[in-house]
Amino acid sequence: MKIIINNKSFHRAQLEINGKSLVSEPKQTVEVETENTEKTVISVSHLYGSYCTEYKAYRVVVNSTYVIKDLQDGQELCLAHEISYFKASAQYERFFLFVQRGADMTEFHSASSPEILFHLRDQEKKADRKDDRMFNMLFEPLVSGAGLSALIFLCLWLSFNFRTGVIGFFVTYAVVFVFAFLVEIIREALGKGVRRSRMRRKKSEYDWEGLNYLEIYCTPDYILSYYKNPNRKTDTLFAERIYEG
Repeated sequence: MKIIINNKSFHRAQLEINGKSLVSEPKQTVEVETENTEKTVISVSHLYGSYCTEYKAYRVVVNSTYVIKDLQDGQELCLAHEISYFKASAQYERFFLFVQRGADMTEFHSASSPEILFHLRDQEKKADRKDDRMFNMLFEPLVSGAGLSALIFLCLWLSFNFRTGVIGFFVTYAVVFVFAFLVEIIREALGKGVRRSRMRRKKSEYDWEGLNYLEIYCTPDYILSYYKNPNRKTDTLFAERIYEG
C-alpha cells in the first residue's frame, strides 16, 4: 500500500509508519510503501527533545502517535506544525497529522525528553535558593547587626578607647554573622524536609498550585486534554500560537 506524506511545515519530522522509519523534509511530499493492514500506526516526532528557549521558557516538545483505521491506498496525509504558548513560562511544540479524505483516527501524545526540563528547573531552583542563602547570610547580618555593632563600638570607645571600640564592633558583627549562618543552615534543612514531604504527598496528584506543575504539563492526559480544546488560547500578552500548515 502506498501512502503520501505531505509536510506543509518548515520543520523536519521523524516518522515511523508501521515500524518503518523515515524523515520528512520541510515543504516536501514523499510516497511511502507500507503494509496494507486494518490499522496503520504512525508516530510523528521532532529530531530534538524538549528544551528551554532563550527567554527561559520551558518548551515541551510533543511526540504524537496516530492509529488510523482502514487507510486507503494512495491516501495523502498532511503534516502541520504548531508552537503554542499555553502558559507564560511553558510552551508546546508538536506536529499535527491530517487525513484529507476522513478516517477513523485515534491519537496519543507524550513529552519528548521531559527529564531535561525537570533537571533545568531543579538547577534554577537550586541557584535561586543559593542566591537567597548568600543574601541572608551576608547582607541581612550587615543590616540587622549594624546598629548593635555601632552601639557596642560607641560604648567601648567612650568607656575605654577607639581601638577597643573597633575590636568590639567586629566581634559583635562576627557573632551576628555566625548566628545568622547557623539559622540559615537550620532553615534550609527544615525547608528541604518540607519540600520532600510535599513532593511525596503530591507526586500522584494534579495539583495546580503544587511544586510539580511542570510534570503535570508533560503528562499524556494533560497534553491530550489541551489539544482536545478547539478554542485553546495562549496565556501571554506578547505571544500567540505559531501554526504552519
